[in-house]
Amino acid sequence: PNPRNVGDIAIPAALRTTTRNENFLLWDSGNDDPNRILMFGTVENLRLLQQHRHWFVDGTFKVSPEIFYQVFTIHGLIDNSTFSLVYILLQHKREEINVRIFQKNLELQEHIRPSPVYYVTSKRQFKMLFHKYYPVFKRVDVYSIW
Repeated sequence: PNPRNVGDIAIPAALRTTTRNENFLLWDSGNDDPNRILMFGTVENLRLLQQHRHWFVDGTFKVSPEIFYQVFTIHGLIDNSTFSLVYILLQHKREEINVRIFQKNLELQEHIRPSPVYYVTSKRQFKMLFHKYYPVFKRVDVYSIW
């Protein structure tokens, strides 16, 4: 049966790794976190984000599992093609949740520095979030494609 709340989610080992036996679950904020966040991708994907600094980020609601609010994705521009590299399941669309996402990305890949970032929302909203909480990102150009 499907879990009724995010605290009940237990991700089997087979779903935490890729077919190449790489960790796919980058971060789980924990069963006891009332705003539980699940971040999927690989260390190689984070390395690609570090190496290819043009990012596209987006949140979608239509494909998110029933007990989550949004699937947030980070895409990298590699050789003129975009690739989905990080997938994040979120329960809320709030500023402090987005802050946690970018903090965790910085923890997982220390020298990650996007430039520029394209975001499907209001430019002002995203730019404020990026610049308010991440001095390392202050020189990032943020573009809305909304």
